[in-house]
Amino acid sequence: MTSDSKQLLKLSGKIVLAWLVLSLLGIVCGKAIVESTFPLMRGFAQNITDDFYVNFAWEEPDSRMLLIDANFGVAKPSIKALGINSGASITAGTNVEHILVPLVLLFIVVICWPVSSWKQRGTLLLLSLPAGVLTLLLTTPFLLVGKVETFLQEYASKAKVVREKPLYLDWMLFTEVGGRWLLPICLGMLCVWIMHALSRDKKEIV
Repeated sequence: MTSDSKQLLKLSGKIVLAWLVLSLLGIVCGKAIVESTFPLMRGFAQNITDDFYVNFAWEEPDSRMLLIDANFGVAKPSIKALGINSGASITAGTNVEHILVPLVLLFIVVICWPVSSWKQRGTLLLLSLPAGVLTLLLTTPFLLVGKVETFLQEYASKAKVVREKPLYLDWMLFTEVGGRWLLPICLGMLCVWIMHALSRDKKEIV
């Protein structure tokens, strides 16, 4: 076996091991991780749309299904035209495992990327924390708000009302057909680039 083959085999084994460990962590701690980001995700989701008020909650106390409760409050005329009255709500959901897949991919890149020192690994892990929050914000709120908007599009179709499709619905569809895999990998690579840039700057200072 050539040296390159051994390196590739070693990297493949590292990726598989990291995937298994991160998946187990997701099963054990995933719900707590998602719940800790509720205030950020709720605020972000509310900034995506002004058609309804956003709230996040678990389907049941011991459930791993995250629900968005979209309450229309005093419904806008465009919402009333769909046959939805003031005070009405629509719920949609997704499970913890679906939410965590992008995070697992991000941390696989960060953990498995070759580095020359533990200091570089530590820098990568620190950079991955804000990258992880950004990954969640660019996937889960858009998914849940997008699901509600999909219902509204269906109501519009049944009521024969023209409802413009918002751009965030296109983003949601993009993430669901592969973007939620691509995004964390790109953010992971950005963390690697920043880590190397910081390492170069420190060498130049010395």
